[in-house]
Amino acid sequence: MKIHHLQHIRTSAPLHIHTRRLSYRPSHISHLASYISLITLLTTLMVSVSFYLTGCAGGKGEGAATKELKEQSAPLLSEEILKKISQRVLADVPNTERLRQVQKMGILRVGLPPFEIPFQYMNEEMDLMVGFNVDMTDEIARILGAKTNLQILDWMDGNYQTGSTNGRLDIFIFNTGEGHCNGGTEVPTFYFGHGKGWQKICIPDADRGMAEAIKQILDYLDETGIYARIYRNYFVSI
Repeated sequence: MKIHHLQHIRTSAPLHIHTRRLSYRPSHISHLASYISLITLLTTLMVSVSFYLTGCAGGKGEGAATKELKEQSAPLLSEEILKKISQRVLADVPNTERLRQVQKMGILRVGLPPFEIPFQYMNEEMDLMVGFNVDMTDEIARILGAKTNLQILDWMDGNYQTGSTNGRLDIFIFNTGEGHCNGGTEVPTFYFGHGKGWQKICIPDADRGMAEAIKQILDYLDETGIYARIYRNYFVSI
């Protein structure tokens, strides 16, 4: 597969999301309630710790130890919250070799279609790749405990047309009629409308663990409204 040299390692992922127009399973409501309860509990913990640290200042200013703890608490709690959410979302996902490798290396290698606003394009002012697919795959990587390595693929490349990645990608995105996921697992992510087909994520080699992880994460993004906020950021005029 021909891969353009332009690559980006995302160092952070905005919590941004539209429903994916996929049917809800009966378990979704209970899952959503569990996520909300978990997030509420952890948010309360963060507020309590913040209040406690503020109270420890004691009127004339805070001690060095208290100040250091305050500086460290926010990122540590944020990391802890994300870890707990990840454990909940991926609880029933098979721990396959590819999934373990992504989590061990902390990198999710993502192939994206050629530049097309608003899906993936360069923000010239920021010198950064942005777009709907960029934000969506960032969120997927966050739950996997990784960052994205984004690679722009050649739409006309013969290997890409047949879904071959030669082990260089963990997932890639393609549109109906413009690419294939031969032998891999396809997960629909965006519906272009009647007669226009779907945009899908391909998990090469049909890796069961990675495929199930992607499905569970997309369900989580749907249920929590993250997917809808990403959609509104790029497709709905305010």
